[in-house]
Amino acid sequence: MRTEKTRSVARRFFEHLSAGRLEEAAALRASDSVWIVPGSFPFSGCHGAAEIDEIQARLYARFDDRPQFTVHAITAEGERAAVELEVRARTRDGRDYHQHYHFLLIVRDGRIQLAREYLDTLHVYEVLLGGRVEPVDAPAAPGGTGD
Repeated sequence: MRTEKTRSVARRFFEHLSAGRLEEAAALRASDSVWIVPGSFPFSGCHGAAEIDEIQARLYARFDDRPQFTVHAITAEGERAAVELEVRARTRDGRDYHQHYHFLLIVRDGRIQLAREYLDTLHVYEVLLGGRVEPVDAPAAPGGTGD
């Protein structure tokens, strides 16, 4: 029974986000929840619930319309849910945002207690934050001259 509750919370959370119902999505997170975004870009780190609300609001403000979430799979066992999804949106300056995500959610007492969010941080940096990163030349093959 706990597995189905976990799956339901995960599904409803992303349905709310897709519909632009940020407050309803936030209500599915525990007040002391932790959101972890690995990487080394401005939103990486370990965040509390209030920080996540602020970050989500700032990101949503960059879009012309609300992002559309497509959940491809939810695998749940006990309090853990693994969610594969993609998000599509257009930024206010006309760029296409197309991101693939993987979330690991821990759900306790009907609320998300912990989220680990995996995504293409370079895509966020380039499309949402306006940064450009120059490609690095591929290294020479072992034993090659690199020419």
